[in-house]
Amino acid sequence: KEFFMDKILLFLLFAFEVSAQTSHCIAHRGNGQGHLENSWSALQSSIRSGAHGVEIDIQHTFDRQPILMHDGSLRRTAKSREGKKCPLSKKIKHIFLKTIMENCQLKNGEDIPLLEDVLQEFKYRNLYLFVELKDYPSLKTVNILEKHYKENTYFLRIISFKKSIFKYYKFLKKQKDFWSSVRFLKLSLRKRSSQEGEGVNIFMPKRGLEKWMKKNKKYETGVWTVNDRASIRKAKRYFVKFITTDKPRLCLDSIL
Repeated sequence: KEFFMDKILLFLLFAFEVSAQTSHCIAHRGNGQGHLENSWSALQSSIRSGAHGVEIDIQHTFDRQPILMHDGSLRRTAKSREGKKCPLSKKIKHIFLKTIMENCQLKNGEDIPLLEDVLQEFKYRNLYLFVELKDYPSLKTVNILEKHYKENTYFLRIISFKKSIFKYYKFLKKQKDFWSSVRFLKLSLRKRSSQEGEGVNIFMPKRGLEKWMKKNKKYETGVWTVNDRASIRKAKRYFVKFITTDKPRLCLDSIL
């Protein structure tokens, strides 16, 4: 009996090690290729594509409600509802959520997704969810992340360019066990080491990836936004864990 238990344990350890060295394809902004970014259709497309995960962007309204939106205003991806006037040029942080929901919709005709609705959809799918915080998170944002991912923190990643958000994350880690098991990946435009959080997610470099990976071998690593087969295969060859892409199907085919 002990012999078989030892064999099972060795197999599980081997499977974990292989998984840790496997590259994963993350659909950028919910799979913006052929779909409007951060929309329900993009999110559903990412699921159908077979991507290992999805990345979304979060902005907060004046009343500190988290919505899916990359830019600080609604102008680029939203429009007015018929017979309504959406404040497209106004900063989202200066608009109440009720005003947005009553007067605005995405350019593809869908409602602007709320973070809580997206978490409800993804929490049991065993897909990585990368939540990019574009501004400082509200208490509601923190609470709904805890509510929906308390049983599945393994698949949740918080990412951001902002040092203030990492400092807040460090504070949360000291307050609750939940945040101790959620990983933070620092976003960067340059090749750098992870001195903030458990990993670093960089803009795909034209050269120096192998050296950068050796320097950061203790951390989770990611590259973005990678849309050609050669670069995807290069990332896989050097064991980059997360490859964020607008072309998840191409990514999946390239890492086989």
